[in-house]
Amino acid sequence: MASSGAKIPLNAVAEVVKSTGPIQIDRKDQDRVIKVTANVAGLSVGDATTTLNKKLENYTFPPGYKLNYGGQSQMLSENMQQMTIILLFALFLGYAVMVIYFEDFIKPLIIIIRIPLSLAGISFALYITGTPLSVTALIGIIMLTGMEINNGVLLISFIDELREQGMETVKAIKEAAFVRLRPILITDINSLFGLIPLAFAFGDGTEMLKPMAIVVIGGLLFGLLLVFIFIPVVYMIIYDRKTVNNNLTSVTK
Repeated sequence: MASSGAKIPLNAVAEVVKSTGPIQIDRKDQDRVIKVTANVAGLSVGDATTTLNKKLENYTFPPGYKLNYGGQSQMLSENMQQMTIILLFALFLGYAVMVIYFEDFIKPLIIIIRIPLSLAGISFALYITGTPLSVTALIGIIMLTGMEINNGVLLISFIDELREQGMETVKAIKEAAFVRLRPILITDINSLFGLIPLAFAFGDGTEMLKPMAIVVIGGLLFGLLLVFIFIPVVYMIIYDRKTVNNNLTSVTK
C-alpha cells in the first residue's frame, strides 16, 4: 500500500492504448445515437428513403443496434399519417352531412364509394408525370373529395326530384344525367384550367403545389366518367330493383 502522497504510474493499474473515439456522444430516449446525415439531390425525400430501405433490407445490424429515420424523412412519415387521418375524417363528415340531407344511408354511400375509385385516375396522373406521393398530393386528394361529393349530390338530388314527380327510375337517371352534364362539366373545366399553371409549375414557388394540382386534375378527369357511369348504374341497380320488388308486392296483394 502506497504511503500518502505517493505517485503511482498509470501503466501500473491500466493499459494505455492510443485509439480514436467520439468527440461528442448524442443520446435520445437514454440511448446512444449515431447520426448519419445527407442532402438529397435529384430525388424526393420519399424516394430516397425507399431506396435506402431497399439497400438495407438484407443488412443485419449488430445486437443492440436499430435504424430510425429522422429529419425530413421522419417529418414526411408523420405528416403522411396525419393527412391520412384528416382524409378519413373528411370522408366521415361528408357522409354524415349527406345522410342528413338525403335522409338515407345508401345514397351517400354511393357517392362516397366513388371517391376511392378516383384513385385510379390519381395514380395514373402521378405515374405519367413522375410525381411521388407526398403531403401536398394528399392535400389535393382532400380537395378532390369535396369536389366529387358536390358533383354526386348534384346528380342524385336531381334524380330524386324527377322520381318524386312520377318519372320512372331509368328515365329519371337519363334525364338527370343529360341536364346536369353541362353544369358539372363547366365547374370541372374551370377547375382544370385554374390548376394547369400549378401543374406545369409556372412561376416562382409553384413547385411545392405541383403534386396537388396533378392529383386534382387526374382525379377530376377520371371522376367525370364515374359521375355519369358509376353513379347512374349503381343507383339503377339499387333503386330500380326496389321499385320492381314493390310493384311485385302490390300485385301479389
